[in-house]
Amino acid sequence: MPFVADAFAALVGLGLGATIALVVAGETRGSLAAPGGVLIAGGRLTGFVGTYLMLVMILLIARMPWLERAVGQDALVRWHRRIGGWPLVLIALHVVLITLGYAQLQKVGGLHQLWTFLTTYPDVLAAAAGFCLLILAGVTSIRYARRRLQYETWWVVHLLYLSGAGSRLRASNRHRWRVHRAPAHSRHLDCAVVGDRGRRDRLSHCHSGRQESPLPATSGLGPPRGPGVYSLVCSGRGLSRLAVSGGQFFQWRFLAQGLWWHAHPYSLSALPQPPFLR
Repeated sequence: MPFVADAFAALVGLGLGATIALVVAGETRGSLAAPGGVLIAGGRLTGFVGTYLMLVMILLIARMPWLERAVGQDALVRWHRRIGGWPLVLIALHVVLITLGYAQLQKVGGLHQLWTFLTTYPDVLAAAAGFCLLILAGVTSIRYARRRLQYETWWVVHLLYLSGAGSRLRASNRHRWRVHRAPAHSRHLDCAVVGDRGRRDRLSHCHSGRQESPLPATSGLGPPRGPGVYSLVCSGRGLSRLAVSGGQFFQWRFLAQGLWWHAHPYSLSALPQPPFLR
């Protein structure tokens, strides 16, 4: 739906504008005139904008039902990839600018100030570890590297990416606006992670899907598809209440040796025919 996509893009743009306005409004002429003031202000701005874009990326890929139905998973994944590099660059600039700005303020070298941050400032070490995980997720998402990784390896790296995002957000709690920002970020991550996972667990529990057998496509469960084509037939409870249609796909994990941690995308060949799903 183009209208929904345009409305979502407009909301993201408004949020970005509000984020920048809050950062700019928080600076004063005195803070900018102080030694390193401009660098520190630039570091705050890049940190806020980079964190905001990272939250948008998580929202795009979290498979929220209302958003996925309106826009489509392919479009959401494409947007996620297009935004991908910007949070890494902006947060890297945040680290560099803040370090150099405080080094000028304290009249010490940049490496000395970085070591001071890591060893004496609360949560900065956790933020540094989280940032390294973000870099790792970004590098493994480059097309050249992605083609040479197993999907499961890439998936585990992105789980670490989410933990890195949490570390980064918890550390940012020490900066100004901490009372308002930290709860909002926590709710955002909870909705993205728990919402998607909870929805899938609820579907699995309510319908108790199990594999019956691979059957030839001429078995009678739907129109014949030709020789050598097989359909995977599963059974479950309450499939008549499952709001799906032919062509949609599920990510299936089969509890068998060598398969239990692989997610396999299977498209539905036809509407559910309770108690079977093909």
